[in-house]
Amino acid sequence: MSFPENFVWGAATAAYQVEGAVQEDGRGLSIWDTFSHTPGKTRNGDTGDIACDSYHRWAEDVALLKEMHLKAYRFSIAWPRIFPQGMGAVNPAGLAWYDRLVDALLAAGIEPYVTLYHWDLPQALQDKGGWLNADTAKAFAGYAAAVAAHFKGRVRYYFTLNEPQCSVGLGYSSGVHAPGFRLDDGSVFTAWHNTIYAHCLAADAIRRADPDAWVGMAPTGRICTPATDDPADIAAAREATFALADGDWTFTYTPALDPLCGRGWPEIAGGQTQRVVDAIPQEQLDALPLGRLDFIGMNIYNSVMVRAGADGKPEFCPGSQGTRARPSAGPSPRSR
Repeated sequence: MSFPENFVWGAATAAYQVEGAVQEDGRGLSIWDTFSHTPGKTRNGDTGDIACDSYHRWAEDVALLKEMHLKAYRFSIAWPRIFPQGMGAVNPAGLAWYDRLVDALLAAGIEPYVTLYHWDLPQALQDKGGWLNADTAKAFAGYAAAVAAHFKGRVRYYFTLNEPQCSVGLGYSSGVHAPGFRLDDGSVFTAWHNTIYAHCLAADAIRRADPDAWVGMAPTGRICTPATDDPADIAAAREATFALADGDWTFTYTPALDPLCGRGWPEIAGGQTQRVVDAIPQEQLDALPLGRLDFIGMNIYNSVMVRAGADGKPEFCPGSQGTRARPSAGPSPRSR
């Protein structure tokens, strides 16, 4: 396979997985600090307290990126480094660290791609309901505006959210990610639509702060591969990829992308979730056009093989990863 000359090769990280220094320079607690320090929640009791120590070794990281001839670095900003309480006064020391990183990247000829939310919600906002509270979306917009204004002219590309399928699906449904909740489908969808609302408000805030900025999102989801080239299997794989039903809608691209691409909120088969869809507040519906996407990052980890069953409905082939194919489990940060 050949790649076009303008293809951009890069690397990507997440703040909690690499930075460490969780108690330095005024950083507040995140839900991952709380979760990882709860016995039994992570493998071997690992935490992000040190992680890859990128907070202290950032210059080495940039040197490695340059040595690999990469032209882009997608990293996330830790919301609780900028707003330790999730809102209120900006923490100058937090912004100063990202200043050093961004300036070093630009000097090395590497384009910074910033992710604003890679799952590390400030614990102070979680204490007020987290993504079950629509006010969290408004706090996110304030954070996004502050970051975009600060980095105007230096950062051109923003991912508002990384994989809401994980932060909501694994955080509020299965409970294997922070904050570790196992809620009913209706409550999970409440967290979902508040998260999408956060993207919309943040996208608008970024564009107001820096009209030259590009705004996108990086969702993940189930990818289904047809078992054969038979048109029936191809149709079955397509149907399964986009299928939405109570208990099996979170790990799909559809509820993230449809409302942001002008298609509105999709129907979800089954009463519990659909009742919440039908009750989404009007102010959130009105905000959807603000969330238009300048680009989309598709995080693809695996695929599930699907064929047409005897009744014509999609069925997952034996040995496939099943109806809830997911990316690997939560971070297992280690010091290096």
